[in-house]
Amino acid sequence: MPRRRLSRSFADAFAGFAETWLGERNMRIHTFLALLALAAGRLGALSRWEWLLLSLVIALVFAGELLNTAIEAAVDLCTDEVKPLARTAKNAAAAAVLAIAVGALAAGWWLFAPRLGLYPAAWRAWWRARPAEAGGWAIVTLVSGWLALRPGRVKPGR
Repeated sequence: MPRRRLSRSFADAFAGFAETWLGERNMRIHTFLALLALAAGRLGALSRWEWLLLSLVIALVFAGELLNTAIEAAVDLCTDEVKPLARTAKNAAAAAVLAIAVGALAAGWWLFAPRLGLYPAAWRAWWRARPAEAGGWAIVTLVSGWLALRPGRVKPGR
């Protein structure tokens, strides 16, 4: 079996992320919330370890959603019939993403709740010091929120 080029493997991985992002509303919602969390981290002056935690939580949520989508696609590929085991596989994959998301919510609360009162002043300071950066974040976050609420593409086979 011939070996694949590393660049081809990365291209396929990015294509998988893009397909999931375009086809799954939940992935777009996770992206929107990740951008909000990153902006809150910037405003809240997170420590190095808090940035590590936030980065790992965001990566875990994305990985969970990607695996959920892969499992759903594999099940759909195997059968068009309604089968109890197929439903169990899909429901368990969705439950795994829910468990990860609840953990991410708890981590977010732990990171950001103590700083809630600081955000309005921090936003104003960011806007005054770096209006292009702050405005860019605001625009990207608003656009991702709008995209998160739009319906996804019709999935093949449905």
